[in-house]
Amino acid sequence: MHSWYGFLSWTAVRAGVEGNFTHLEGINSVGIGATGVVTLWIPPWGLDMDLSLTYRERPSRVVPGQKVREYIPMVLISRKNNLIAR
Repeated sequence: MHSWYGFLSWTAVRAGVEGNFTHLEGINSVGIGATGVVTLWIPPWGLDMDLSLTYRERPSRVVPGQKVREYIPMVLISRKNNLIAR
């Protein structure tokens, strides 16, 4: 995963790639994938919001030569500060 910070003080952008290989019944299959994430910082509320999209093209482990394509969107909201005082 590679990150870029600083183009705006309240955002970060990350991107990553993946690859996989399957050998099933004498057939080699290669799959690819990529993930992109944008993080937005919301300082007044102490929140981070991550918006991500992952694309995967995975070789099937059951049917030789078949590829499974999927898009996985995700929204994650997290709070920076601990709510428990020590």
